[in-house]
Amino acid sequence: MDTVAKDTSEDVERIEKIEHEGIGIEGARRRISDLERDNNKLREDINYMQSQSLINNLIFDNIPIKPNETPTKCEKT
Repeated sequence: MDTVAKDTSEDVERIEKIEHEGIGIEGARRRISDLERDNNKLREDINYMQSQSLINNLIFDNIPIKPNETPTKCEKT
């Protein structure tokens, strides 16, 4: 009888451990998913900021300046 009770107690402990680890694994999966989503968002933000920086730093050279030229006339050239 003691052997059966001991075996049952050990089985319960193993089941509780497995259930506890299952919760930990599911939490880790959710955390990984959240981190991957955050990582992708940060990458998109960095790409956007880099593209804006490039746009703001454009320098045009060797374009002749004509007196009394309006922006519309310049764009047609």
